[in-house]
Amino acid sequence: GRCAMKWQPIETAPRDGTRIVATDGWRRRKTWYGKTSHVPLYGWCWMPHPHDFENVDLWEPKRWRAESTSNGAP
Repeated sequence: GRCAMKWQPIETAPRDGTRIVATDGWRRRKTWYGKTSHVPLYGWCWMPHPHDFENVDLWEPKRWRAESTSNGAP
């Protein structure tokens, strides 16, 4: 059978640069913990424009799971 990945509190997510899927309750994004590209701030990063490594923003996700191809709702 298929093993469903469960959403976990963001406090338990890896902070070593590992790519994960996270949600803030209504958006779901691929994200990682790291430094923004335009200011020296650390936090949960995402790229508003794919492959635009010069434009990385921070956001505040609440839950996370390992990256997968599943489209299950949070």
